[in-house]
Amino acid sequence: MVAHRGCSLARASRHGSGGLGDFRLPTGDFPHSVGASMPSYNWSMTAMGYPEHRRAGAAVVGMSNMSTHEVLRLAEHLGFANGWLLAEGSNPQLEGVRGGVPAHIMVASLFEDRRIVVTDGLASGTLVFVAAPVELGQPPADRTLVAWADERGLPWVEIIDNEVAYWGALQTSHIERLLLWFLAARPLDADWRKTRLAPTAAGRLLHGLFEHGWTRNLALAKPGSKPSSEIWGGVHGTCMLDHANVLPPARVGMGLRCVLSGSEWSASDAGGRCPLSDDTGKLSR
Repeated sequence: MVAHRGCSLARASRHGSGGLGDFRLPTGDFPHSVGASMPSYNWSMTAMGYPEHRRAGAAVVGMSNMSTHEVLRLAEHLGFANGWLLAEGSNPQLEGVRGGVPAHIMVASLFEDRRIVVTDGLASGTLVFVAAPVELGQPPADRTLVAWADERGLPWVEIIDNEVAYWGALQTSHIERLLLWFLAARPLDADWRKTRLAPTAAGRLLHGLFEHGWTRNLALAKPGSKPSSEIWGGVHGTCMLDHANVLPPARVGMGLRCVLSGSEWSASDAGGRCPLSDDTGKLSR
């Protein structure tokens, strides 16, 4: 994890990516080689699945290094056009949203009004969004918004400190979209919305997600005509996601080399010994 990977709205607009209308990240900000004054790619992001009743009533998928802006863009893409939003904390990355009280919002309007702060890295505050029509009425005050969503089987997402997102009550197709975002994230310049998982790749990724989680070190992601991401099962010790009793990467010892050919991701065994540190998720070789 890095303390700050700032990307202001102005900078995103100059690069033509990372702004309000584009999911792709500005690769110009993240050079592919590491020099004396260049930032290193040697850090990891993590995806972790939690079965029903582990974190909530519904199955949950946790994603590290996912900002508020990215989460709400993903929610919009998944078809969660409107719902109840609860903001808590000193800096929940939303402007003009009253804290402590659920408000029914249209996700698209937040982007149209530029009310979402486009910043990566730690920022104190928590957001909970539940996809629900206004006709369901105001959520009750005697339980959490997540508990209410679970009771009704409504999709929800909790964003903690602009850095970690827990998605609940998603369909399999939704989870596959999250995995596409995960594979295509920086430093790759791939529009994940136009990609899909090969059936065998989808099966292996989904099984591993809930079995042991996936760690993706950015130094093992290779741009090019056929972008690739090498991911390893397990969760490193300093990951911000809840990973109690989850094995670290070296203990799992299983990696996948995922390659994007055309618009489809394939997955094959990475082979060899896991190159990641169990403590930090950084390359240890």
